[in-house]
Amino acid sequence: MWDMKACSTGGIMASIMDDLMAHALYYTDLDVVTAHLELDYMAPIHVGEQIECEAEAAELGKGRSIRARGTIKRDGAVAARAKGVMVIVKAPGKEA
Repeated sequence: MWDMKACSTGGIMASIMDDLMAHALYYTDLDVVTAHLELDYMAPIHVGEQIECEAEAAELGKGRSIRARGTIKRDGAVAARAKGVMVIVKAPGKEA
């Protein structure tokens, strides 16, 4: 049985992935906001554990959308997998 007092909530993992997927696109000089975020949880992450997080732009969608994906790993194993749709609110060299 899990000690829920020592586990991070799914909301914290979702927040990490939301922020990380957006930041993965900031390096392209695009300002984006999250339109859709979906996570699959495979294992708990306990408070104080070291995690490894990755995110990337997966594909350009129609219009201003970009699909992104990412993972949170603990001890090399995937603990959560995320995918989302980001919407461009400012393109490089353009005013918002």
